[in-house]
Amino acid sequence: MESVNNMLRYNDISEKQKFPQCVKIKSICDVKRYLGDYLSTNVANYAFRGVNNAAFCLYSSLQRYWLEKGYDNFDTVEYIKYQIRQVRNDRYLMKNLATDANNSITDYNILAMIQHYGGRSALIDFSYSPQSAMFFAFDRVDKKNASDIDDIANYVSFYVLEYSNAELAGPTDVYDKETINGKNSGDFLNDELEKEGIPLSQIDASSVLTDFEMMPYNKIYDGKLVHGGLRSCINTKIPFFNFQTTSKISNENLKAQDGCFVQGFSDKNPLDENETLRRHLKCFNIHKCLIDNIIHQYNIPTDRDTIYPPTSEKKMIEEHVQALDNIPKSGECQKTNLEKK
Repeated sequence: MESVNNMLRYNDISEKQKFPQCVKIKSICDVKRYLGDYLSTNVANYAFRGVNNAAFCLYSSLQRYWLEKGYDNFDTVEYIKYQIRQVRNDRYLMKNLATDANNSITDYNILAMIQHYGGRSALIDFSYSPQSAMFFAFDRVDKKNASDIDDIANYVSFYVLEYSNAELAGPTDVYDKETINGKNSGDFLNDELEKEGIPLSQIDASSVLTDFEMMPYNKIYDGKLVHGGLRSCINTKIPFFNFQTTSKISNENLKAQDGCFVQGFSDKNPLDENETLRRHLKCFNIHKCLIDNIIHQYNIPTDRDTIYPPTSEKKMIEEHVQALDNIPKSGECQKTNLEKK
């Protein structure tokens, strides 16, 4: 591997053998053998990601930006929290996030909006739909210059993540009612409080209840799956405090892409370098000469409006997201400077 603009990049597909399954797809027979089941059937507990250059590692857009700029002292965690505060202070964005009066606007709702509308985000896009992931693998690929030479430049990558293992449990799993014997953490808290018989007047639960409502961003979820859409619906009830909140991570782009995320790392490492995640991630490298055939045979979308719906609010949301305070100049990216704003 080599470093380009402070980011790791593969020189050859053989360097990707760190994944439990790394396969070159060089023929239609290979497509059917290795990818047919994913593309032809409804598979549960899988998320997919397409990358239109097999040499690229799996960085978040925020990582790519600060690494390219050489911000060695950049405090990623504090900047992400700063982004979230900026969105919560933007009435227009908050109004668009409040699509359901019964849903809380969590930190991960905000991060999903930043990711899908042109901001620099800590989240890395995956999809429950292999067709959507293939769109991103093939989008804007120059097929005309592809050659028969077995070079990494002639390949795109298609990643398959099997996420059912508890090692990949992210924030939506931690709060999910179906995660622990049909109960979520709110249910357990309520049971313990009732068991202890402590008077309500003696308990200050404001910070705990805020966590249930906001699902705060936390770096402990780096490399973990963040569900989106219907799979992210959470209903938390704590009758002891007469508390109830619901949440769902969604936006129009996320719906169109049947999307979910993996939280990128808050340091310089791409997902590729994390051994825990890698155990559950397969990498299929597809030769560009096969793209047209795969699109035709497996109904891969090619229209960007299918993936990025041109809604009436889209342009305005993008303007507000992209107008969020950008990363300051080098030397101003440290935690103390961001905390002042």
